[in-house]
Amino acid sequence: MIRQLRGQIVGQQITSDTLASVVIDVMGVGYYVLTTPQTALTLEEALNKGTAETVLHTSLIVREDAMQLVGFLNVAERELFDLLQSASGVGLKMAVAILAQLGWREVVTAIVAGNTAQLTQVKGVGPKVAGKITLELKDKLKAWQAESASRLALTPLSQTDGTGTP
Repeated sequence: MIRQLRGQIVGQQITSDTLASVVIDVMGVGYYVLTTPQTALTLEEALNKGTAETVLHTSLIVREDAMQLVGFLNVAERELFDLLQSASGVGLKMAVAILAQLGWREVVTAIVAGNTAQLTQVKGVGPKVAGKITLELKDKLKAWQAESASRLALTPLSQTDGTGTP
């Protein structure tokens, strides 16, 4: 598993309103990482401010036909992505789209409150899938919130020195 990459962002591309990618150079090796457009823009801002090094918390998705890294600014967002993917009918792109359109804090709030209407605002998430997500993840997210209280208060990268630390 690759859970974190520390290096310099050398490229980024926003392909839609819910999907982007960055290339992070780690000791001469460029890793292609999918992410949300907000994360890509935050990393670009840090690069433009002269930040030499940044940290991406990653989830490695291994499928029969491909291996894909998905990157996040903090551990809490990565953990939520992993939980979203565990729900029936939610794959990599849908999980990224949910986080991109709602933000991780709003996703947690919506699922814990059982607010399927908020989840259906995400392109590709219909009432059935929203109901499954809420049903399958509500209790898991309540437990996750209790366990991750310290990580939930993390400072966003845009308010740090660009390395993920205040």
